[in-house]
Parts: sequence; C-alpha cells; structure tokens
Amino acid sequence: MLYVFFTAGTEKYAIEAACVKEIIPVVPLRHCPGAPEYICGLIPYRGDVAPVVDISLLLAGAPCSHRLSTRIILIRYSREDGRSRLLGLMAERVTQTVDKPQADF
Repeated sequence: MLYVFFTAGTEKYAIEAACVKEIIPVVPLRHCPGAPEYICGLIPYRGDVAPVVDISLLLAGAPCSHRLSTRIILIRYSREDGRSRLLGLMAERVTQTVDKPQADF
C-alpha cells in the first residue's frame, strides 16, 4: 500500500494514499467563528467547502509551523449516515510517500 507521511510535533504519521484526494499548498483560509481551536478555517475546493484541521495542534498540542513543506491534505471520509465529506488536514513535512505492507505499521 502507498502511504503519505507527515509530522505532528516530533511524531511521524502516515495516511493511506487511497484516502487522499489531493495535497495542496497552504492557502488563506476563511475564519470559522465558534469552531474548536484546532479548526484553522474553511477552504473552498472545487464547488465544495472543507474545514481544515491543524493536525499538529490536535495531536501534539502546538500549531503547525509554516514551512515550505507544510501542506493541506484533502481527504474524503464517510460519515455515520453513509455520506462522504471533504476534510483538510494541515500538516508539516508532507514530503514523502512510501509503498509498504500494512503489517509494517
């Protein structure tokens, strides 16, 4: 399986590439009043709007640093009602993909 690697704090994480719709540079986000602190804002994407989660803030307690390798990973996830939803994950050091068996994780 192909995985996309990123970091949150000092930890390295992977997400299955099949879940990834697109990886884009960090762009200006629309503020989302009343959202939890880890929601950076909203991003328009091809006729849809997606909330963007600062994955580093959520998992490691510190916001993402703005580096050249900081990206927004757009994924689709299935809700409990069976509908899919677009979600952005802002992550650091999104620079590597690796093809490994799932058992290696």
